[in-house]
Amino acid sequence: MSCSRRQSEFMDLREEADMSKVSERQKRGVQTESIARDKNPCKNGGIWDGDNCDCLDNYEGEFCEDTTEIDKNPCQNGGIWDGDACNCLDNYEGEFCEDTIEIDKNPCQNGGSWDGDACNCLDNYEGEFCEDTIEIDKNPCQNGGIWDGEDCDCLDNYEGEFCEFVEDTIEIEEVEAIVEVTLKIVNKVFSEELTDDQSPEYHNFSQNFKEQMDTIYNKIPGYKGVKILNIRSGSIIVDHEVILAMNTSDTVSHNFLNKTVEEIKTTLKDTTSSGNNTGFEIDASSVGVKETVLTADCASKVPEKLKLYYTLVVIGKKTICASVCNSARKDAMKCGNGMCGMKSNGPDCYCDVSQDYWYYGDYCNHMIHKKGFIAGLSVTLIVLLLGILALVITNVKFWKRSPKRTKRNEQMKEIMESWEEDDREWQNPGAIIIKNRNTDTFDGNAISCD
Repeated sequence: MSCSRRQSEFMDLREEADMSKVSERQKRGVQTESIARDKNPCKNGGIWDGDNCDCLDNYEGEFCEDTTEIDKNPCQNGGIWDGDACNCLDNYEGEFCEDTIEIDKNPCQNGGSWDGDACNCLDNYEGEFCEDTIEIDKNPCQNGGIWDGEDCDCLDNYEGEFCEFVEDTIEIEEVEAIVEVTLKIVNKVFSEELTDDQSPEYHNFSQNFKEQMDTIYNKIPGYKGVKILNIRSGSIIVDHEVILAMNTSDTVSHNFLNKTVEEIKTTLKDTTSSGNNTGFEIDASSVGVKETVLTADCASKVPEKLKLYYTLVVIGKKTICASVCNSARKDAMKCGNGMCGMKSNGPDCYCDVSQDYWYYGDYCNHMIHKKGFIAGLSVTLIVLLLGILALVITNVKFWKRSPKRTKRNEQMKEIMESWEEDDREWQNPGAIIIKNRNTDTFDGNAISCD
């Protein structure tokens, strides 16, 4: 074989060996690539597409290994971010709940009004559509009234939207007629211990006296008992009250009460003439009986601050507790073109507004003509009024600073109060004397029975 032929065969074998090595390498590369594709290298739910990881929201990195930090909720109008998307409230839509859903009808309940974005609820209601009732922590009712959710249920003797007014007439079931009596016991010996209501002597005498008087007075209609006022020397002189209960439906008149007084006198005289069957010998000539006084506990039926404004009043043949706003009283508060109302801080005048006039003032005794007032307003008048107002303010400051002015104000106040007292006094020789129990404000007021 020639040298050139051998050389050619050697080159062919070498080329074939090299091709075999390349083929083996390619085969190993394909197997490696196939193995890599079969196993997903992506983390946190990422998907391998052959070249890269396709990461879910909130993740990043070559293999989705890093979490994307979200600093704030991107959702608007109350929407809630769940990590992937916004969960919008009703009436909103869009990627970030930024769009309002148009609603043709008012979705609000319980009288709420829709403004395009939300429900404007009435008092006592809440919720997205005013569907929830608000529990009221504070009772708006005054003077012990009870709120039922819509209105105040007022206690007796109170009225008004929130029970803020006390009625000017309070019904009373019973009044007491008190007759003051003086008598002398001649068969008992006086001692100074009887003037001390804490002494045993006083206690024994008082108990014995009340028992004896119960025997004497028990036939008087309505008799309840006696109350010792004073014990004096002169044998033993006892000043005491005879207390009679009277229903307000009974006839309360001057003649009726005079008859009761005469009946007490007659009873005492019969006792003295019948001997000492009661244990006491009473001197008939010493018996003294004063006129009857009607009394009732008006004060217990009204708040503490208002006690002085209520007193017992006789109207016809009935007795009532009347406030100073009650026209049946001679000293009733006069409100002119208005109405007197009794609130927790006392009486006040509530002025009327008519078609033509405004009424104002402490006693509604001033008025302004509506049309005249409106027609008379002008720029010139306003400027003039401002000037007058400035002058008045200056004078008032000077008036208050002046000691002489202050003293004169006090004198005028005393004169006015004196006039008011004179106006409120009136006497009637045939009147029944009445007074409030547990208060001294109106003691001795005389109210006519006519």
